[in-house]
Amino acid sequence: MCSIIGIKGQNSKNKIFKMIELLNHRGPDATGIYSDNKVLYNSQIYDIPESNFIMAHNLLSIVGDNEIQPIQSN
Repeated sequence: MCSIIGIKGQNSKNKIFKMIELLNHRGPDATGIYSDNKVLYNSQIYDIPESNFIMAHNLLSIVGDNEIQPIQSN
């Protein structure tokens, strides 16, 4: 299983990191975060900017490691 997390409001960055840590057992293979029109993965997630809406994903890789989310497209 994976986990999908969305936080809206003040102090979203602190809250999202707490939720990622809490739900890491559901997806220990990779982590991705979307904030302020930026998407960062794994060790880069700590550089994510603060915003009033942040979304994150913990990946449990079942068929490979090419499906890190959130996915960004033009």
